Amino acid sequence: MSISIQIDKAKKIVIIKLPLEKARPSSTGKTELLASSHGCQSSEARYRGRVVTATVNVFIFRDHQTTSIGEKSKPKSKPGRKGKLIHMESESDEE
Repeated sequence: MSISIQIDKAKKIVIIKLPLEKARPSSTGKTELLASSHGCQSSEARYRGRVVTATVNVFIFRDHQTTSIGEKSKPKSKPGRKGKLIHMESESDEE
């Protein structure tokens, strides 16, 4: 497994390249994994004299969980005290 990490100080961006894998379900089944570093991977890139390390997972949501930028996702709820449902807001719920 090869991961490439580059730092472009002029543009102030980090570029991470890793191989695209055959889509497979995640361990929870909520997403499909497309690419992964499979944990922390160090590179030859350096920042302030130190080796740069990254962990990356690229995935897609399965079923109805998919949202586009600016699109609101379904409200999430979780059981609260005494079994009552509590509405949980995500960043996409806030505008």
